[in-house]
Amino acid sequence: MEQSAQLVQYSLYLCDNPVMAGGSKSAPGPLTQEIATIIRERMARMKINDLALSRAIGEGRISRPQVQKIKAGTKQIDMEDLERICWALGLDFLATLAQADAATASRHVEPEWDVKPL
Repeated sequence: MEQSAQLVQYSLYLCDNPVMAGGSKSAPGPLTQEIATIIRERMARMKINDLALSRAIGEGRISRPQVQKIKAGTKQIDMEDLERICWALGLDFLATLAQADAATASRHVEPEWDVKPL
């Protein structure tokens, strides 16, 4: 269970909407893009569209254009929103994070990765 808690804590850091100096948001990284792939594939298997997912999550929570950006991997995903998306799609939240983490394990050696361990 400790590993799951660490994964969630780590994923909160990675998937949150960090704001860089100057007020611009950082571009989604490999983990977010992999989560987008998982969401896209699940939606395709279920044969549901962006509007159906948006409505399932709840009007006003995540709009259809936001769903499109999340699926495209161009929008950072808030953890609360990811949990809602997973729930609506019948995906296990922690398993989705673990799958994306495993698929992008090499992201920590990429030049863009500038996080220093404490």
